[in-house]
Amino acid sequence: MKDSNVKNSITFAIAILLPIAAMALAYYAPEALLYRLGSSLSPDREISAAILPTLHRFIVALLGAASFLLSMCILYQRKIISSVHRYLRQCRSEMKSLWRRMGADYKSLYPSQRIVIVVLTLIGVGLRLWYINQPMQFDEATTVNMYSSSPFYIGLANYSLPNNHLLNTLLVRISLMTTGYAEWSIRSSAFISGVGLMVIAFLYAARFYSLASGILALAVISVSMPFIDMATNARGYSIVALCGVAAHLSIYCMVTRGSVLAASCYALSIGLGLVAVPVAVIFAVSSTVYGILLCTKYHTLYLNSETIRIYMASALVGVIIAIAGYLPMLITLGPKWLFANEWVIPLTFAEFARSFPLQFYDYLSYSFMNIPLLDNVIIIALAIYLILSLRLESTRVPAPLVALSIGIAFLLLNRRYPFWGLSPMWMFITVLLVSAACHVMTASIARIAKPSVALSITLFAALLICVLGMYSVITTNPVSTQNARGTYANPDSHAIVSFLSSRLMPHDKVLADHPLAVYHYYSRRAGLSPEVWDWKINEESSIYILQERDPINRRYAEMLRHTLEAEDIDFLKQGQLTRQFSTVDVYVVSSRNTRNQGGQQSASHVRSARSGPSAGAP
Repeated sequence: MKDSNVKNSITFAIAILLPIAAMALAYYAPEALLYRLGSSLSPDREISAAILPTLHRFIVALLGAASFLLSMCILYQRKIISSVHRYLRQCRSEMKSLWRRMGADYKSLYPSQRIVIVVLTLIGVGLRLWYINQPMQFDEATTVNMYSSSPFYIGLANYSLPNNHLLNTLLVRISLMTTGYAEWSIRSSAFISGVGLMVIAFLYAARFYSLASGILALAVISVSMPFIDMATNARGYSIVALCGVAAHLSIYCMVTRGSVLAASCYALSIGLGLVAVPVAVIFAVSSTVYGILLCTKYHTLYLNSETIRIYMASALVGVIIAIAGYLPMLITLGPKWLFANEWVIPLTFAEFARSFPLQFYDYLSYSFMNIPLLDNVIIIALAIYLILSLRLESTRVPAPLVALSIGIAFLLLNRRYPFWGLSPMWMFITVLLVSAACHVMTASIARIAKPSVALSITLFAALLICVLGMYSVITTNPVSTQNARGTYANPDSHAIVSFLSSRLMPHDKVLADHPLAVYHYYSRRAGLSPEVWDWKINEESSIYILQERDPINRRYAEMLRHTLEAEDIDFLKQGQLTRQFSTVDVYVVSSRNTRNQGGQQSASHVRSARSGPSAGAP
């Protein structure tokens, strides 16, 4: 008995003293050690002395919090171990039950329904594969060049631009290390998320409304251009959309079924979504508000002390995942780069109010632009849903309305529209709205037709939407040509770099104003040295100038004039057109120094010394 008391006393003393010791150690840490730590994580391997006090306070707080959690684990290790065992048993039981229920649901489907669901899914996957090797776009190339090509601890710490979607950067880094620099490899995580979004959109609509609504929503999502675009764009938007829909679906199961497995899915969705793109805070808040509203309706179901503890633990896990994702950035740059950068400076209320109606209409119409007349039909159906939402929702808690309200509330608070419009940021809201609109359409059909006839009409409508959307995608190529987000994609970039790699001599340079990131990416794949794109020109250089065609053909002359003024080089002659591509003309300006051309020099002189792609950004 005495031994037990002594052991408990020692354990309690360690738990109390551990946070104090950790914080004291961090508080009195030498400044040189802090500088070395910050520099090792900094993208440029340097850190400003001005940030050292902030870094010091952050490390003290971090070690204090971590040691406090460790102390709690020491004090309550038995309870924690018991809870973990109980959690794993319940998850395993729920997984078995879910699998059996899904099997039963599948067997209850008519053969026609099964065939249509499979066809719609295959068409959606096929259209995404169709574009997975399209020319690299500017933001994707920037992700590869600036972030994913660097080691993990550097790429995840560099938040100098909001372009760095951390989870996507991490996944792209893994793809580069395993499958290389091909376009499909870089986009693999976005592609998988896009396909997963199709599936979960079907499950959401089928669970919340009806199987017919799920089939119709699957048809719309499968062929909608923005969803195809995001699934073939190596950015974090499709991941956020997938996590957003999953969060709303899982929190519904949490409240109505008391599911521990759903609580885990909710925690992962919140945590991973926030790490993917900070805008995920919209669905984190909207799903939480939706869950609270559900609790007011289902207050007698599954809300005992045990499940409440599980839900709180799940939310805590989600927050920990998010903090862990941004930890390298917070250590090296501080919170201002996340919450107060130049890209989130608000508009005036007048400017915001004046532009909101047009922004919102563009968002709705852009989401279904490649399917004839469908955008107008969905807008009308959404108007009906918003009026009758409380009657149309079986739970009397309309998730699409909650999400849309939270999204608009965040816009009002920030008074700043996303750079590429609302569509990429609100993709999860789009899925919820599409599901609601499909519910209105299928409910309308069910009211005027017999069940068998209504089923046939729904299946025919789903196939018609899919055929029209697929025809539009294949014939008009909207994903590559629309560029509605402004992420520039030059279809000739790869061919241009291949042409240059066969022509460049030592000391030659290439001048281009846009899109440099894309050219840098293909140069990395071709093994060209980053110095090729360096504007420091000498008298041994020949200069290749990439001129993008425009109606007023002056950019070439302006570039030459800029080069002459900036570099003060007097040996440049009038450039000669050496190659024309569909969108770009290539000019060459040779030095006045004649070269000894005893033999054609190989382009390998300008290639990097390493056999593989360069690790640093060009």
